[in-house]
Amino acid sequence: MLELPAVQQAGGEPEWSARDGDWQILLLSCGLDPGPSLMADTGAPVLTADIVSGHFAMIDAQSPRGGDIWHCALAPHAARSYALAPDLGPPPEDVLPHALGWAREAGIVPDASALDAILRTEGTPDDLLRAFLAALGFRFVEVPV
Repeated sequence: MLELPAVQQAGGEPEWSARDGDWQILLLSCGLDPGPSLMADTGAPVLTADIVSGHFAMIDAQSPRGGDIWHCALAPHAARSYALAPDLGPPPEDVLPHALGWAREAGIVPDASALDAILRTEGTPDDLLRAFLAALGFRFVEVPV
């Protein structure tokens, strides 16, 4: 994934990478959000997460075929108390159908009840992000960067 123009333009240092079949996850320290350009580079659904000061994670997702763009905060109470942005996304009950549709378009089988629970849970953003990805249906295995 490091060779993709969107990732190169985003900058940041690669810290961690994992795979699940053709799907990849890459942790960059700092850098810009490569989301919109990454979808153009791959032609596949894209999900990016920005962990803000270790307090919460902002999720942005896009689907090329469905044209669906959505976002949400993991640890929503922490996000609201941080007051970074006035619009931290819709409530969990509105996010859930988008997340389920995104997963299906990505060709993975999501766990709706687990996703719903995670969207309502407070906790550390790293743990919530891993649980969110697992609930979407991913089974990532770490690979060298």
